[in-house]
This record gives sequence, C-alpha cells and structure tokens, in this order.
Amino acid sequence: MFRSSVLQLLLTLVWLVLPVLANAATINVTTTADEYGSGAQCSLREAIEASTTKVAFGGCPAGDNSFLGDYIVLPAGTYAITRAPSGSNDLSTGDFNLDAVYLTIIGAGAGQTIIDGQGLDRVFQISGSSPFASFSKLTIRGGDPTSSDPSTPYGGGIEARSGYIALQDVVLTGNHAGDGGGLNANNVNTLTIRRSTISDNTATSGAGISVFSATTITLENTTVSGNRAQGAPGGIELGSSGNFSLNNVTVADNTSGLNGNTAVGGAGLYTGISNAPSRSVNIRNSLIARNVAINVVSATDGNDCAGLTLNSQDYNLIQDPGNCTINGSTLHNLTGIDPQMLPLFDYGSGKFTQALLPESPARAAANPATPGSGGNACAVDDERGALRANVAPRCDIGAYQYYADFTVNTTADLPDDNPGDGVCHTSAGTCSVRAAFDEASASTNFRTVAVPAGDYPLLGAGFSSSGLGASSSFPLLVVGAGSNTTRIHNADNHPNNDYVILASTSYSGAAFALARVTVADGVDTGAQSAAGLGLYLMPTLLYQVSLVNNTACYGGLSLIASTVHAYEVLVAANTAYFPTHISGCETGAGIYVDAQSSLYLYNSTVSGNHARGSGGGIFVDGGDAYLSNTTIAGNVADTALSGSAPGGGIARGISGGNVYMRGSILANNTNGAGSADDCAAVISSQGHNLVRTLSGCTFGSTTGDITGQDPKLSPLMYLGGPTRTQGLWAGSPVLNQINEAACNDVLGNGLRTDQRGMPRAPESGSIATWCDMGAFEGTSDVIFRDGLEF
Repeated sequence: MFRSSVLQLLLTLVWLVLPVLANAATINVTTTADEYGSGAQCSLREAIEASTTKVAFGGCPAGDNSFLGDYIVLPAGTYAITRAPSGSNDLSTGDFNLDAVYLTIIGAGAGQTIIDGQGLDRVFQISGSSPFASFSKLTIRGGDPTSSDPSTPYGGGIEARSGYIALQDVVLTGNHAGDGGGLNANNVNTLTIRRSTISDNTATSGAGISVFSATTITLENTTVSGNRAQGAPGGIELGSSGNFSLNNVTVADNTSGLNGNTAVGGAGLYTGISNAPSRSVNIRNSLIARNVAINVVSATDGNDCAGLTLNSQDYNLIQDPGNCTINGSTLHNLTGIDPQMLPLFDYGSGKFTQALLPESPARAAANPATPGSGGNACAVDDERGALRANVAPRCDIGAYQYYADFTVNTTADLPDDNPGDGVCHTSAGTCSVRAAFDEASASTNFRTVAVPAGDYPLLGAGFSSSGLGASSSFPLLVVGAGSNTTRIHNADNHPNNDYVILASTSYSGAAFALARVTVADGVDTGAQSAAGLGLYLMPTLLYQVSLVNNTACYGGLSLIASTVHAYEVLVAANTAYFPTHISGCETGAGIYVDAQSSLYLYNSTVSGNHARGSGGGIFVDGGDAYLSNTTIAGNVADTALSGSAPGGGIARGISGGNVYMRGSILANNTNGAGSADDCAAVISSQGHNLVRTLSGCTFGSTTGDITGQDPKLSPLMYLGGPTRTQGLWAGSPVLNQINEAACNDVLGNGLRTDQRGMPRAPESGSIATWCDMGAFEGTSDVIFRDGLEF
C-alpha cells in the first residue's frame, strides 16, 4: 500500500516539469544513431541499457540506483530504430524495452524530438515488476509489431504490460498494430495521458488507444483524432475493468470498419466487451463527435459511442451517443449537434489539435468553476498550454480553448503602429487586417486572428506590396466569418509582388491555417509566385477558403517546399499569365505544386481556371497531389494556342510528380482550342473516380472507376454551403457509386460530409444512399442564396 501511494505521488509530481528528478541520474543522449555498445557517443538505446543495468554502457553513464530513477534527455532530432528485431526480446535490437524501475524520457518538444520505429517493430515495450515510465515533450511514430511479433502484435507506439505509465506533451502518430495502434495497455496499474495527441494510427481494433485492463486510466487535455481501425473502434477501446476518466478531451474524426470489415460499435469510444459492470467511465468537459463507423451492424451502434455506460459529470458534447447509456449529471450536456471545429492541425505547441470555430456550441459551455480548481472544473490550460482562465464567462468543452488574440474591427487598410508590442493598433486606433497580420508575424507565440464578415480591400499605399505577409516563427490561425461573407482582396493593381497573402518562413515550428475567407483579385507581374496565396516552407491548412480571380505566374495557389491540407476549398477563375512569358512560368492556373511539396485536397472544387501554359487546374512539378472527392472541371490549358502545353485539368512537369485520386471527378477540361484535354499526367487511381477523357493520361483504372462518360455537372454556383460547387444533375453516372466501405479519403478517413457540409450518409446499408464521386453529394435541384456571396 505504501509503495503504491508513493508511486502515485511520483506520477503526479512528474507533470511539474519533473522537479522531483532534479537529483536523479541524468543521461544525456548525444547521437541520433541507433548504436548499441559501440562508439563514444550515447544513443537512446544505450541510455536505456545504462538505466536498466545501472552500469555505464556505450557512451552513456550508469543509471542511478536510488529511488528516484533516471532521467534520459533527448535533444531535438529524429531517433530512428535501424536495428531490426532479431527474435530476442532484449535491448540489442528492435523496440526499446523498458523494465527499469523508474525512468523518464524527455525531449525538446513534440515537434522537435521524434522517435521513429520505421515500421520495423513497435517503438516502446514496458514490462517488468511495477515499473514507472514517463514520456514528455516528444513524438513517437512509425511503430509496427505485426511482422516482428505476430503472436502478440499489440501497441504500435507503446505497449505497456505493467506498471505506472505517464505521457505529457506527447504525440503518438503513424503507428500500426493488431490492437492498440497508438498505445496498448494490459495489466497496468495507472495510465495517465495529459496534453497529448493520438492521431493517424491504424489497427485491426483500438486504433488510437486499446486498454485491456488497467486500474486507473486518466485522459486530460488530450486529442484522439484521425485514427483508423479495420473493425472497431477507431478511437478508444476499453477492456473489462478499470476506472476511466476524461476531462477536457476531444475524440473526433476517427474511423472504424475499413476495408469491408464490420464496425461493431462506435468509431469514437467503444468497449469491445459487453457486460462489464466493474468498469466506470467518468466524462466531463469533453467532446466526442464526427467519428465515422462504416458498415455498422445496427444503426443504434452509433458513430461516436457504443456499448458503454457513461457516468456524465456534466458539460459534455456527444454528437451521436448511439446505444451508449449516459447516467449521472447531464443537465448541461449537448447531444445531436455538430461541434463546428476545424480539422486536425498544429494551432500551437507542435501538437495537432482541433480548433473550435468562434460560433461552436462547445465554446464557453464547460463547467463554470475556475479552471484548475479541482472537482469537475476544467483543466487550468488547454492541450497547447493556453490558459483557460483568459476567457470569459467560462472555458470551452474539449482539448482546445478558443481565444482570438486580435479581432479586426475596420475594413480600412492601415499598418500596425508598433509591430511586436502585442497590440493590434493602427494610427486610427483600430485593428485592421494588415495590422493584425503585422502583429501576428512579429509574435513570439502562436496567435489567432478573427476577421468578421466584410470586404477588406488591400490598397498597399506606401508599401512595397499591397499583399499581407504571414511570416511568424509560430503557428498562426486566421478565421473569417465565411468565404461567402469575408473577402480579402487586392484593390489597387500594384505592378509588383501584388499577391493577396504570402505565407513564408524558415522556422520549423511555424504553421499557417486560413479558414472561411475569400482571397481574390491578386495580380503579381513582378515575381514567379501566386497572386492569391503563396506558400513557402510553410505547412498550411485551408478550410472553406475560396481562391478566385487571381492572376500571376502560378495563379491561385502556389506551394513551394510546403505541405498543404485543403478542405472544402474552391479554386476558380484564376489565370496563369506572366508578361515576359519566362520559362517555367504560366502553369498551374489553379494550383502549382513544386518538387518539395505535397498537396492534400479533400471535398474541393477546381474549376474555370486558365493557364497560358500547362495545367489549367493543377500543375504538379515533381511533388505529390492527393485528391479525395474533388471535382476538377472546366479548366483550360494552352490559352496561348502553342499546341505544346497540354493538361487542361491536371498536368505534370518535366520534374515528374505523383497524382493520387480517390472518389474524384476529372472532366470537361479543354485546351485553348476548345478540344477535350483533361489530363497530361500519370494518375494513380485509388478507386471510384470518373475521368472523362483519357487522351494524354496514364491512368491505371481500378475498382469502381468510370472513364469516357459525361458526369453531368451543373455550372459553378451556390448550392448551399459557403463555397460555390458544381452540382450533379439527375442521371449522372457518379451518383451512389461509392459503397460504404470505400467512402473514405486517400488516407482512409471516413467521409461524413461533402464540400457544402451536407451529409454523405453512407451508413444505412442501402445502395441508394451510397456516396457520390466528386465534391458534391446528391442532385442539384435547388439553388440557395443569402445575398451576401462575393
């Protein structure tokens, strides 16, 4: 009893930047190489050996024999497992085995210290007699025990077989296992996860977390999102015993039932074992939503929760409870509503979270007690470390706390009067969109800029460019009120560098997110860049953004050494044109992707763009483009009528490049002479695409693909939602063509909605409600307008 209490105390103290370990042995890792017993440097593997045996090993000092254990420090870098498993379960090869009594591994930050299994084995295995293992400020990825340990393929990132396990400021991502893609816990005393992200893991079951048995499991300020299971669940699987507690947790956008398997139970939170009365699941201030269960046995299983009795401690949002029983305090719970949040992305701290939109029902809807005051109150901060007490009247449900650092309150184009002082303030005493960008770019922390509905002309008087620069060394989120109501545009036809927004950086911790804004009318005739949105060395998220009527070397959107995830985006009426017609220019009127970039396009439309050269819609010049349920139509290449610039829809440059398509439409694109010209590229089909004209294309047709047919698209118009789309007329061959098991994107995430946010509804089991190809779901019978569109 005494020992258990002391271990619990140590587990609590470890969150306070581990001061209790100040006098413990510190082993500083000095190389990223996967060495074992050779060389003068200290590797991670050797450090664990030295800690386990308490004897100096390799270039590492001996571990500590005292009660306080050891403290392994990992500087920034990628520590990859390269010593393939040999069949023995020791430290010399394969995964890192932790069976020291007390051990803490701490990195320089989740976005800076990465431990990569490279698919050779799981990354960490924790066993022994009641060990204490703590992980902090690092990413664990690439673990996969399914080939190295086929008899017990548990825990891709971490397999915990005993002891007291703690994670804080940790990312578990890109791991795979038979059970517990991110983490598997079996016979564990205590599992505590705080301020962490568990995302993009895969498994047969329990893709995010799988708990066979544990005495106490606590999740706080943690996001479980984008995990995918063949069976169920995609998010969290609970075993038959243990007390489970969630506070300010987000479980969203997980998928179960992939590859034709049946999802028995919810994709988000699911027990996997029925009739387990000894388990208690306490949940407060938490959000479970937007999970997708494909091929469910019964509609009552639900997408978000199944097979559980939840002890609600109130102030939760559970979108689809399914057949879960919710007892306890439920007065302020929210059910059956969309939480209105952004996709998973780095909105600060290097850990991916899901930002709430300003009008989210989860905003200011959590427990009104002072954050951090104990009981059922919110955690003192959010997953990123942003204090929840900074907002009023109370904190938000889930792992993310929304706060706008700068709110634009004028449409005038004025600079900030003192960039870097932390205050958005122009000479007129207002906060303009330019002043907000100036302050955010000069910031020493992540920032959020709110841009209300309105028309924001960029005049550029007295500036080298009228465009806005986003060059912060930290993540920046810019949120408008809607791409049909918030418009930022060039208004003076400045002759040089007249982009609308240029996001660039050389700092590895930077990221840029732009949501619900129209970017329009850029004209760049002075540099090889995009007039609408130019990205340079900048990981970017675009959500419900319209890029329209921009003219430059690359037109609407240019990716230079950047990775972009774009959801529900419209790229239309942009032009690739440069006055001097220089080589390598005038391609990719809609989107240009260079050799060091990757584009992920989901539920989006690329339409009506015109290039003087190749690639009216998209030009891939050595990079990668992943297209999921995207419509590329009505674009034109070779408007100069040279006869040597093909690819009205998609073209590939001399540097090559890869195009992957799933559930998409490529049709009705032409060259400048008016001839059909959909493609001048090599396209890798991921299934269920329509390509109308194959001439000039290398297209390996696969499951569900359609070629040579008219998709029967409507003109580009408002058909509901904030962005224009091309609807489907009755009789279109793309209607109801994607079965339930295949209604997911190129990464395998289930699709809930189309570009407009309308449901795709693939769960009913009826062929008549299968998903449609392209960005639009259903037939376009009614045109919706609110009179505010641009």
